[in-house]
Amino acid sequence: MSIRRRGSQALVITVLVAQFAACGGGGSSAPAAAPPPPTTGAVASVAVTPVVATLVSLGETLQLTASASDANGNAIAGKTFAWSSSDESIATVTDSGLVTALANGPEVTITAATDGVEGTAAIEVGRRPVGRAFHAMAYDAASDRVILFGGLSAPIVFGDTWAYDFNTNSWTAMNPPTSPDARTASAMAYDAQSDRVILFGGSFQQFGTLRDTWAFDFNSNVWTDMSATPSPDARTSSNMAYDAQLDRVILFGGVMKDDPGNVTFYDETWAYDFDTNAWTQLRPSMKPSERVCFALAYDAESGRVILFGAENSGGLFDDTWAYNYNTNAWTDMNPAPRPLTQAYQAMAYDAGSDRVILFGGAGGSETWAYDFNSNTWTKMNPVLHPSGRWGHVMAYDEESKRVVLFGGGTGITPSNETWAYDFNSNTWTHMH
Repeated sequence: MSIRRRGSQALVITVLVAQFAACGGGGSSAPAAAPPPPTTGAVASVAVTPVVATLVSLGETLQLTASASDANGNAIAGKTFAWSSSDESIATVTDSGLVTALANGPEVTITAATDGVEGTAAIEVGRRPVGRAFHAMAYDAASDRVILFGGLSAPIVFGDTWAYDFNTNSWTAMNPPTSPDARTASAMAYDAQSDRVILFGGSFQQFGTLRDTWAFDFNSNVWTDMSATPSPDARTSSNMAYDAQLDRVILFGGVMKDDPGNVTFYDETWAYDFDTNAWTQLRPSMKPSERVCFALAYDAESGRVILFGAENSGGLFDDTWAYNYNTNAWTDMNPAPRPLTQAYQAMAYDAGSDRVILFGGAGGSETWAYDFNSNTWTKMNPVLHPSGRWGHVMAYDEESKRVVLFGGGTGITPSNETWAYDFNSNTWTHMH
């Protein structure tokens, strides 16, 4: 079932492209006087392009460019820029804006300045992904790596693949030969039996949603377009979890955006079987309402997919649901107390403690733990924790027994932080 809403709010990715043209003319008998140059004011802003980038290998270079504009947005030509690096032990920059990677390390800020006005670019050197939100992430148990794909740092939509090793506290840019198109708000889960990370859907522009299914093999570093038939309709901001007992990836919800006034929210439940490369719509009689940007995780001990929160055109939710694939039934758990009414939070199942861990959402910074057996949410109140954020993602690292968190929106610039949560000590650790 799908419910269509007109004029609903949805994730908007705005990409502005400006084109400028100039022309002149002259007479046939004598050269015409040159027109006076356009009047421009003092420098009000400096833009550096690209604004974010990652240099994967040491010695790699990247050419940055800088431009100056006045308070009215008019370009000011002929300006000379002074370039500088916040840490020349990690990345240097020449007088012409050429950046060279020297060592792995924290994010480096490259600054271009003219007339006392500065513009900056954020450069990573092979250490971790650029800050982002609404990316996809899952833990590959066979390789003991957290796999990350895509995401958004407006107006940039990413299509990169990364792997995080908790034991060495290191991110590796995988750079597979082929990969899904750049996208944000896609759904991803690890299929343990096939040893593949499964990705579905997402969005690539303001009104462009996808319905493709991909599988990533870490061992061969290969993404495969599964071209699954049948499959769910195109959608973004859905979520998935892998039912390990029954070897199915479970997908719920999402939204399809085909034009500004025509948006379809979904309340559908689907299951994906990698062995047959087929999606099946399950059609339970009772289910959560249509929604997006909710949290989802598979509770292995109870054999239930747990869902919390979300939003749709009607507002925000704070409900908790459990899905049983064996009986094809959703149950409204209705626990009290519960986390704040919100969306854009992240959730992962901690197998060592048999708890579903939830963090953040809509700028919040609370940590909660859900016990299915007692149907209780517990506010954990750790002393140290990540700052409030939304659109971050979490995955449980089985080998280290830690919930790993990356990224999220924290203000104007998305975070590139990596955090790890230990339920037993109720401690968040800022990994880098």
